[in-house]
Amino acid sequence: MKSININYIINDKISYQELQNLFKEMDSVKGAKFWARDIFHYSWRTKKQELIAIKKSTFITARIDEKLVGLVRLVSDGVYDFYVAEVMVIPSLQSQGIGKKLMNNTIEYCKKIGFIKIFISALPGKETYYQQFGFKPAMSQVLEIKFRS
Repeated sequence: MKSININYIINDKISYQELQNLFKEMDSVKGAKFWARDIFHYSWRTKKQELIAIKKSTFITARIDEKLVGLVRLVSDGVYDFYVAEVMVIPSLQSQGIGKKLMNNTIEYCKKIGFIKIFISALPGKETYYQQFGFKPAMSQVLEIKFRS
């Protein structure tokens, strides 16, 4: 089997079209309970809003050649608190350590800045995956309001 050369980039610049292509590939992912489209809510997103979100996010990416194959979207105040908003790896490359490398790079990036807290919302059943990186249940439960139900 041929080795795949994956380039990991911290604070990568991604385009709207690259993100849309990644969402399209993720659309085939249906876990035991959740479709990727229900996790990332990309049907709710407008191009105008997505362009703003891209500009205000930090991306840690995985690329093969120039193709975006995985990412972590990080949102923060830039110093103390960071939120891992999205973790994606295209289905054909999942379970090959790409997500793990993306998460490790994300945590190292936050360490260099000197974070106080990194938050992540894990789907039920995925908590143990994120615990390998040091995440543990928070002191308080995460609550949400969705604009659309």
